[in-house]
Amino acid sequence: MKKKSFCSILPAQWAVIAMLILFSVISIALAAVPALGAPIQCRLTAENYAVEVFLNKDYVEYNLGSMNSSDSVLKLDNSYIFKSFYGNNLYTILSEQAAPGGSDAERFLSVKLQLPVKKEERNVSYLRITSFKKFENADLSAELRGWAKVCSKELDSCTFEKGKISITIEHAEDGFSGYIDFLDSDFYECSGSKDCSGECMYFMSQRACVPQFVIDEISSLVQSIGISNNFKDFTISRKTTTGSYTVYELVPEANGSIKWQDAMKDELSWLKSQDIIHITERDIAEIAILSEGGRVGAGRVYYGINEASMLAWTYSNADESRIADESDCDEFYPAGSSKMTGLSIFSIKTSGRLYMLIPIIFIALIGAAIAVLFAIAKIMDKISEWREKPRIRVCEA
Repeated sequence: MKKKSFCSILPAQWAVIAMLILFSVISIALAAVPALGAPIQCRLTAENYAVEVFLNKDYVEYNLGSMNSSDSVLKLDNSYIFKSFYGNNLYTILSEQAAPGGSDAERFLSVKLQLPVKKEERNVSYLRITSFKKFENADLSAELRGWAKVCSKELDSCTFEKGKISITIEHAEDGFSGYIDFLDSDFYECSGSKDCSGECMYFMSQRACVPQFVIDEISSLVQSIGISNNFKDFTISRKTTTGSYTVYELVPEANGSIKWQDAMKDELSWLKSQDIIHITERDIAEIAILSEGGRVGAGRVYYGINEASMLAWTYSNADESRIADESDCDEFYPAGSSKMTGLSIFSIKTSGRLYMLIPIIFIALIGAAIAVLFAIAKIMDKISEWREKPRIRVCEA
């Protein structure tokens, strides 16, 4: 009768198993998080779907007493929020603010009209050109009209976007480098320069025609920030790849487009009729003419010196650049029901930048992998101790 054989596992085999487990954990980690080289998240923030006027003219007065006693007004963070007189898909936010650079004791009324916006996730494909060339200089602080720009907090990396063009410039110890992404491109296939009104380039195994107007846009940008002379110089040493990543966008929930001038005029007129503000019809008309979507914050309408060096209602041309922040994807939308004329509203802060958590997630998974390896080592020690105990056994071939 055959005796049961005891088959030992060598330590080297345990090491192989441990490495396989570690490799699996790292693979899952990399597959579970979005690409690091993602484009601008929420290029259009909630402020792009709003307009604001700062009523800082001397004789324009206000009284918020009725706001405190109204059941249809939500008071949140020193602001009064209610459904706009203009329509159910627009909300009014009143807040007292000090003038920029002025005394905090002297406050004026801000009237802001805001469309509800929700964050949506979208998958974007890209064709990428990565430049291998290192450049000595680049002015990442440059403001370029028509280009949206978002930079890291350290200002060592900036992404410029215009239409379907996304250009990222990064600064390292050995100089500046970067890459170009063509987002959801509709470039047609080409076989050479003869059938391409631009540059016929390989992206993986397929050729695509990069149109001349796109090349011109890129040349203008790289020249403006001083990193390179033109598109050809920037991409002379390169590799091309394709892929996709997830981006977040804020989408307005308006039923139809908002005529911001009419909305501001109607709202100011209604506030005047309720004795909340004291303002002339002429002021209302002048403010309404200047009211366009996105004129909020530093770019809002206010009373000051205009381009003609005259004292009048005017606005500042806010640039399209910003430092990347979690608040870029903050939503603003109606939710639930209350005494606020059928709807209550609130501003909800959402992260919108999941990729900022990548280092934390990766470290946590590495920590988990180390814990697994430690547990395996403990088990191996126990098995070794058990095997070293004297015992009688019969081994058969």
